[in-house]
Amino acid sequence: MLPGQQLISSLLQPAALTPDQQQHQARVQQRRWQQRQQAQQEEQRAAAARLDAVQQQAVARFWELLQDFVALRVAPSAWLSELVPDHPFLRVAESQLVVHRVAPAPGAA
Repeated sequence: MLPGQQLISSLLQPAALTPDQQQHQARVQQRRWQQRQQAQQEEQRAAAARLDAVQQQAVARFWELLQDFVALRVAPSAWLSELVPDHPFLRVAESQLVVHRVAPAPGAA
C-alpha cells in the first residue's frame, strides 16, 4: 500500500438495519439471553443436587464414624459421669457410651 492510501474497506459504512432486520436481531438476542438463563438455571440445579448428595454423604459418614468410635470403647471412662444428659450425639446407657441419634426432621439427612 502506498503512503496516504486507505483501504477501501475503511471507506465503506454499514447500511442501517431495516425495521424487520432490527426486529429479527432483537428476537435473536432475546432467544440467546433466554438460552443462557436456562443453561445457568440448569447448572444451578445440578450444583444444588451435587451439594445435597455430598451433604447426605457427610452426615452418613459422621454417624458411621461416631458409631465406630463408640463400638471400639476408646472413650475415657470419665466421660460417662461428665456427659451431659442433653448431649446431641452421645448418651450413657447401662454404664456404657452409646450413640444417640435424634430422628432427623422430614427431608433432612
